Amino acid sequence: MPRFPGLQVRRRGFTLTEAIVALTLMTVGVLVFGTFFPAVSRAIGRAQRKDIATDACLQQIEYWRSAGYGSLPAITSGSTSTGRSFAGPRSLVKSNGTVVFTYIDGNFQPTATNTGRMRVDVSLSWDAGSTD
Repeated sequence: MPRFPGLQVRRRGFTLTEAIVALTLMTVGVLVFGTFFPAVSRAIGRAQRKDIATDACLQQIEYWRSAGYGSLPAITSGSTSTGRSFAGPRSLVKSNGTVVFTYIDGNFQPTATNTGRMRVDVSLSWDAGSTD
């Protein structure tokens, strides 16, 4: 016997209409966000490869810094710079690295004379193929 006569007891749960609307909204949400996953995956891969390349370049800079100024390659007379190549990380397909040593003056501009200052520029390239 109901406690309050004349009042109907409402059953708990969802109606069929509410369940269909909720399922439709969830499906639309999954479809919308699902289209972003391949793009996000590619962006993460690009970022990882750039991090690997940056680390390799920083290792080269640290190597030449720790070697000291006297160990840097000589620049031929009349030239402002010289370069050296290095092998990039194996995880980067067909990677090629270059280190360029440039004499610079007091204003950090390239010069053909040995001023006791040298700028070291490191770059690394690789074959991204169809992954980027």
